[in-house]
Amino acid sequence: MIVEGDSEELFVRDVLAPHLGERGVDATAEKIKKPGEKGGYTSYRRLQQHVRQRLLADARVFVTTMIDLYGTTRHGDFPGLSDAPEPNAPYERVRHLEAAFRNDIKDAAGDDRRFIPYLQLHEFEALVLVDPKQLDWMYIEADDAAPIAALCADIENLEPERINEDPEKAPSKRLERFFKMYQRRYDKKVAASVVVAKIGLEKLKARCPHFRAWVERLEALGAPSSVPTG
Repeated sequence: MIVEGDSEELFVRDVLAPHLGERGVDATAEKIKKPGEKGGYTSYRRLQQHVRQRLLADARVFVTTMIDLYGTTRHGDFPGLSDAPEPNAPYERVRHLEAAFRNDIKDAAGDDRRFIPYLQLHEFEALVLVDPKQLDWMYIEADDAAPIAALCADIENLEPERINEDPEKAPSKRLERFFKMYQRRYDKKVAASVVVAKIGLEKLKARCPHFRAWVERLEALGAPSSVPTG
């Protein structure tokens, strides 16, 4: 699993890999980075090279990604972006970009059957927003209740995967804004390994259909004849 940063790496290690392991799928994560860098999506070319190298290195391995859609659209170099559906149609938009990603990898690596592209709508932090009340596992002081309550009220009628690409309203920006208002610091690493685990994969899948489709496809790799098609 080629992931964007520390949050995704911890999520795979602590939440997703154990779940998949119970279904016969051995999953590990590695960040897009060079030695001395902390990771993150900086260019499509680097991501493409990383995916291609992994596919070519071992014919037994499936490769997937966990990259924020928010970052790919900000950089403007992702395949399919020029003719993608508008942000107000997020599911159509992300499927279009994933298909373009897969086609590009097929051209570069010659075979896409072992490649499962996944772009997170719209950031990893959307998973935290499935149930922000679980942030109280990380923020346990009495004064911490106020930013959590304010955040819950802010997203009460929103679907987590529709919280969007707007630089002011993206999932991470909402989290940071509400905690900053109350002189608190949002720790995304702890949220990835503790809060999301407390929310649980079943609730994440129930609230996030695009995420659910990806996880179910990975779960299916543990079954016989698991080479994906289509």
